[in-house]
Amino acid sequence: MSRQNIPRLLDKVRGLVDGPRNRELYELWPDEIESPYGDFGPLHYWFPRPMNKDGRIPYVFEIEPALWHRVLEVDLEQFYTDPATYLEYWLRIALYHFEHFNDDLPLTKTIDIDFGSVFPQSLFGIDTLYAPDEAPWNGLEPVWKTEDDFGRAKFPDFYSSGLLPLAHRFYAEIKQMVGDDFRVHFISWRKGPFSLLVALRGFEQLLLDFYDRPSFVHEMMAFVNESMKHWYSERKAFLGEDRFGPIFLGNDEVSLPTLSPALYEEFVLPYETDLSEFFGGIDYWHSCGAVTKLLGPIARIPNVHMFDVGPWTDLATAVEIFRQVPGATIMRRINPIDCVIRATDQQMRQPLYELREMCAGVIPTMVVYDGLNYQMDWEADWEKIHRLDRI
Repeated sequence: MSRQNIPRLLDKVRGLVDGPRNRELYELWPDEIESPYGDFGPLHYWFPRPMNKDGRIPYVFEIEPALWHRVLEVDLEQFYTDPATYLEYWLRIALYHFEHFNDDLPLTKTIDIDFGSVFPQSLFGIDTLYAPDEAPWNGLEPVWKTEDDFGRAKFPDFYSSGLLPLAHRFYAEIKQMVGDDFRVHFISWRKGPFSLLVALRGFEQLLLDFYDRPSFVHEMMAFVNESMKHWYSERKAFLGEDRFGPIFLGNDEVSLPTLSPALYEEFVLPYETDLSEFFGGIDYWHSCGAVTKLLGPIARIPNVHMFDVGPWTDLATAVEIFRQVPGATIMRRINPIDCVIRATDQQMRQPLYELREMCAGVIPTMVVYDGLNYQMDWEADWEKIHRLDRI
């Protein structure tokens, strides 16, 4: 069934990517983004830097897979494990987004292979759990329970570890299905070293290790860093590319009060700095958590191209610090519950007024409404998201 729909969907994308509306959208993004390809996509968690053209702040909606499950009736377990289903619904989601929303996400001829937040953990032996109505999730059992467990750890094998056999299958089969005029983007790491170590060691145990065995924490962090470098070097060679990217540090666990500024500077900052120096920069630094008190140290990481200002991080402080960092841009993510699902019209508008006042013409900025999901009544919440779009 999925394979039968794919040629029609591909042709529909081909017919829209060079249209006038799509060409206008590309003008909001840097010249190095090659239309009609570009590193964009409806389930793609990394974006190019905004141009800040005429002070305009582009905005993008990121709908959660669980809500797409309701809207398009996609079985998410099949979506994340079957290449044809993935391609069909990637295209259906991209087309729906382009035709029904008015945000600044261009339609592209790039298919980005992404398995959600579980991929790097799987390379070290963390189980991946599937459900028909939710994105994949990690098993809760850590793999480095003892120092002996860690002593047996090896760099992931680029072809056989974790979800990599599935990623290679997706890459080969989707490339064959789309033809030469589409680009298939091989899966990326998208996980910061501390966030990954939380899964491998276990959150509570890792926090105890800070005090009981700090040198062991440094050993594990250094190994995670070297694993990421090794994996990306193999990825670059496999693809025959001249750059590593995109380098994405997803760090939801980097947040106060979990990490004090002192703990961040001792146990996390040196390793994020090391990665930036090795890769020539960090495309996107992300945390959903409250990192206002960590902004000064984070800004010392060399060549952070885009810094994520999450809903619980103070925007004014982030702007003041990162406007002084050469080449830096920011992404502001808006609270999807308080400012969308449960919000009045005025509460939807207020964050946008603040952004215009603080950021327009001051620092290149984009706005992402991610985490857009439903609570109880998906149809009512879906209409609320469309209302936000109209506003």
